[in-house]
Amino acid sequence: AELFGVGADVALFRADVDDLIESSGGRNGEPSPAVNVTDAVLQGVEVAFAWRPIERLGLRLNYTFLDATADNRFTADPGDTARVQHRPKHRVNAIAEAVLPYEAGARLELQYTGEQVDRFGTSVTLDDAFVLNLQASREFARWLTLVAGADNLLDEDYEEALGMPQPGRWVYVGARVLVDGF
Repeated sequence: AELFGVGADVALFRADVDDLIESSGGRNGEPSPAVNVTDAVLQGVEVAFAWRPIERLGLRLNYTFLDATADNRFTADPGDTARVQHRPKHRVNAIAEAVLPYEAGARLELQYTGEQVDRFGTSVTLDDAFVLNLQASREFARWLTLVAGADNLLDEDYEEALGMPQPGRWVYVGARVLVDGF
């Protein structure tokens, strides 16, 4: 739907999952096999907005709320539920894309991931994280675009899984080549 030049989408979702496979994390640093979690429910809402205030600037924003619970395999009580790991309740993505003179472009992206549960012998809550990415590009021919960017521009220390830190700031340069037939 569009109102006053702003496009909006809303999606409600629900999945009733039997035998969801999830890693239990192990104890004392030892790896353990993945196990099946029964009667998991993943439900929520995603809201997305898109706006082009001027011809050369596009803005997009989306937010996802996720309620992910399953039978708690750590207790014997069948009525006890636990959050499903690695599925944060809140996620936000905001993107600004600009078309610049001389066939150039710029993209700024902000990603927010809310706190989430990880199991490494016990339940641990991983902190939320803000990640800012920046990219510039220039098209030299219909088939060749050069790209330069920096991901995690603010050098945020964060983990998406316990003991697996994500890279700090990293800078890259590359090329996109369009080959006919591919």
